[in-house]
Amino acid sequence: GTAPTEAALRINRWVHDHVRYEVTARGGDAVDIAERGSGDCTEYSLLTVALLRAAGVPAELRDGVAAGDGELVAHQWVAFHDGRAWREIDPTWDRTSVGADHIETSVFDFIALVSLDRLTIAAVDAVTPAPPAPRVGPVVPPPRDSPPPAYERSIAAIVADLAAG
Repeated sequence: GTAPTEAALRINRWVHDHVRYEVTARGGDAVDIAERGSGDCTEYSLLTVALLRAAGVPAELRDGVAAGDGELVAHQWVAFHDGRAWREIDPTWDRTSVGADHIETSVFDFIALVSLDRLTIAAVDAVTPAPPAPRVGPVVPPPRDSPPPAYERSIAAIVADLAAG
């Protein structure tokens, strides 16, 4: 199989190249997003996590704010486990790593603080936090004699194409 980091970088690039940025409230599952080919950071991240998990790489969504074009914006990106530690990537902005410009926080809390004029950022210090425990629940496989659902077949086909190079 493909090493987790290599798979993550290929998937990150594939999603960035195949999804057109469009602010949307439509959502949907990973197959809907792949077929539609458009969405905002939420759709980019949901599709990336689905593809990573289908490739056997533990992955989860990260929510918060990110600095872009001189302002902080609500944003979503992806964390994956490379076998040793959690790493973060941003398929929306085609970043193979994220830094202090991505702050994991409750977007609702952040917006409330800003609207009440109760937020002051005095300094930002970059530190490497201890890796969080995985938030992924147990996986229950389907019975052996049942075919995989269409969702899994579609995502598996994308992952197979990516693995083939």
